[in-house]
Amino acid sequence: MKNLSDKRSYKAKIPFLLDPSIVILVIILTLFGLLMIYSTISVSDSENIYFFKQLNAVIAGIFVMFFASRINIKSLYKISKYMAFAALILVILPLIPGIGSNAGGAQRWVKIAFFRFQPGEFVKIAAIVFLANYYSRHENGIKTWKEGFVIPLICFLGGIGGIFLLQPDFGSAAVLFLAGAIMACALGVRIKHFLLAALPLAFACVLVVAAAPYRLKRIEAFLHPFEDTSGKSYQLIQSLITIASGGFSGVGLGNSQQKLHFLPAAHTDFILSVIAEEFGFIGVIVLISLFFIFFLRCLKIASRVSYDTFSYALAMGLLFLILVPAFANFGIVTGLLPTKGLVLPFIGFGGSNVIASFFTVGLLLAIVRGVYKRDI
Repeated sequence: MKNLSDKRSYKAKIPFLLDPSIVILVIILTLFGLLMIYSTISVSDSENIYFFKQLNAVIAGIFVMFFASRINIKSLYKISKYMAFAALILVILPLIPGIGSNAGGAQRWVKIAFFRFQPGEFVKIAAIVFLANYYSRHENGIKTWKEGFVIPLICFLGGIGGIFLLQPDFGSAAVLFLAGAIMACALGVRIKHFLLAALPLAFACVLVVAAAPYRLKRIEAFLHPFEDTSGKSYQLIQSLITIASGGFSGVGLGNSQQKLHFLPAAHTDFILSVIAEEFGFIGVIVLISLFFIFFLRCLKIASRVSYDTFSYALAMGLLFLILVPAFANFGIVTGLLPTKGLVLPFIGFGGSNVIASFFTVGLLLAIVRGVYKRDI
C-alpha cells in the first residue's frame, strides 16, 4: 500500500496541461478562428463587434476548460445520472415564453437581461454524459435490443431530438444522435440493431423534412444546385465560387472578394469557404489535418481508459461532439451535404458554441487527470 508521501509524489507527476498536444491543438485552432473572423468581418468597422464578442467567448471558454479539467471523474459519474433532467430542462428553455428568444425564425436562444446564449450546445454535452452513465450501469445489456438500443437511443436521444425539432434545430438533433450512435457502436451495441431501425428512422427523417418547406428547399438545392443559382441554391453556389477562387495556394490573408457580402454567413457557417479562398487547398488540408490529429489524440485518451466503461464512453461521445459538426461543416460548404447551420468548432463565430467546445475539451482533460490519479 502506498503511503502519504508516495501519493504526494504521484500527484506531482500530473502535468499542468494534462495533455499538452490537445491543449496546443485547440489553442492553434482557436487563434486561427479569431484571425479568420477578423479577416472576414474587417470589411466593415461597424462589424468588428463580432470579433470582440468572439474574443470574449474564447477568454470565457479557456476559464471554463480549466474548470472542467479539474472535475473529478468519479464525482461526475455520481451525478451523471441526473444529466438527463439537465438536458431536458435546457432543451425546453428556448420554448418558454418570456425566456426563449427568436432569431431568424428559430426559437433556439435564451435571453436573460443582457445575456443571450444557445442552450442546445450544452444540451448535447449533458446528454452524452448521461448516456455514458447509462451504458456503464447497463454493461450486461449493451448487446440487447431494449437496453442497448431502444431505451438510450430511440427513447432518450429521440425524445431530446424531437424537442430540438420544435425549435427547430435539425442540426443539433442530428449531431447529438450521430455522436450517441458512434459512442454506442464503440461500446459494442449490435450493428444489426441499427440496421433494423434504419428503415423506420429513414421514414421519420423523410417526414421531418417534408413537414417543413424550407427543409425541402434545402434538399432540392443540394440535389440540383445549378437550377436556381440566385434563389434557394445561392448560398451553396457562392460557397463553391469562393472555394474555387482560392485555387491551390489561395489569394492571401484578407484578400477574399467573396466575403464582400457575396457569401452569406461568411463568418459563421461558411467561414471554411473563406479559408479556402484566402489559403487555398493547402490551407484546407492543414486545417483538416489538425482536426484529424485531434481525433487521434482523443482516441488515445479513450484507449487509455478502456478499463472503465463510463470514462471510455464519455471520451468517445465528447470526441464526436466535436468531430461530427466539424466534418459535417466540411461537407456542407463543399456541397457534399445539404446546407445546414452548423458552426465549425473553434473556428466559426458563435459564443455558445465556443464555450461549449472548450467545456467539452475540459472534460476530456478531466478524463486524462483521472488516468493519472487512478492508482492513488
